[in-house]
Amino acid sequence: TGAACDGGASGRNLGARGVVHGSVRQAGPSARISAQLVDVLSGAHLWADQYDRPYEPDAVFTLLDDVAPRIVATVADMHGVLMHTMSEQLRGREPTALTPYEAVLSACGYIARIDRAEYERVRQAMEHAVRQAPHDADVWAMVSHVAAEAFKHGFDEQSDSLDRGLEA
Repeated sequence: TGAACDGGASGRNLGARGVVHGSVRQAGPSARISAQLVDVLSGAHLWADQYDRPYEPDAVFTLLDDVAPRIVATVADMHGVLMHTMSEQLRGREPTALTPYEAVLSACGYIARIDRAEYERVRQAMEHAVRQAPHDADVWAMVSHVAAEAFKHGFDEQSDSLDRGLEA
């Protein structure tokens, strides 16, 4: 990465939260694919990994097709590095100050570190999100998921938490 490829500037222009930088190097019969996730705003390196694979010139696209989904799953799925980072940044904010999108992100973080105090904060955020965006499917899906987790762990003192999750 150099001046010709400023991922931070590109990410900012696109409104992205993070940028994945990568390289592919070949040495004899081996290829090494390196990837790293960088926070666009702070420039902080959030994650990095490398993948060593056999190299065959005729199968370079197969090689990339093998590694790319692994990178995406590690970085961007519900339990990935990016989701964890974004939900951590929301933990200190007042639940009713979160947008519906932020409430869903916050709830994803709760699912990774389930505890009673976190449940109460996320429950408040999701209730507020439902009032703000009553037709948002992601909000309702997360309300349901949070209610089911609360029931499973015995956090919700109300006896109808599973029914509320099913309704959502």
